[in-house]
Formats: sequence, C-alpha cells, structure tokens
Amino acid sequence: MTLFMLAMLLPITIYARCFGLWYRKLEKKISDASAATSDVAQETFGNIRTVKAFATEDYQTYVHNIKL
Repeated sequence: MTLFMLAMLLPITIYARCFGLWYRKLEKKISDASAATSDVAQETFGNIRTVKAFATEDYQTYVHNIKL
C-alpha cells in the first residue's frame, strides 16, 4: 500500500503543477478581458454623459437664468 501511494504521488504532483499553471494562465486571460471591457464601458458612459450635457445645455441655461 505504501509503495502504491509513493508511486501515485509523483504523477499527482506533476498533474497538479500543470493544472495550476494552466489555471493561472486562464485567470490572467479572464482578468485582461475584464479590464478591457471595463475600459470600453467607462469610455462609452463618459461619452454618453458628455452628449447628454451638451444636449440639455439650452434647458440648463434657461433654468439657471430663472433662478437669478
């Protein structure tokens, strides 16, 4: 039984090492894709806010002049 456990220890260790490296690479790809998606979303929402601000400029000027 002990010999069997010792014989299985090396393949299991090698498999765990390979799986760990593969998993780390996969996590990096997912993290990079998430960061790129976040950048695109942030830029898109920023552009939408800018367009909205310019679209309501006349209304905001009117509201500001009424308060004065």
